[in-house]
Amino acid sequence: MEIKELKIGDKVSVEVGSQQFKDTDDEKWVYETIFGTAEVTKVNETYEYANVIFENGTYG
Repeated sequence: MEIKELKIGDKVSVEVGSQQFKDTDDEKWVYETIFGTAEVTKVNETYEYANVIFENGTYG
């Protein structure tokens, strides 16, 4: 989704981290992205960024 398509109050999925673990079948490392849900609180189309607040109350 592009920044210009966002509106205040939209719920978005945001990458918040990653984890790695070793697959037991083929012994290879697997990297997995962790996502969190956040609500858009501000959109700045000029600099192409959006402020969000996560469900636990932290800002991003």
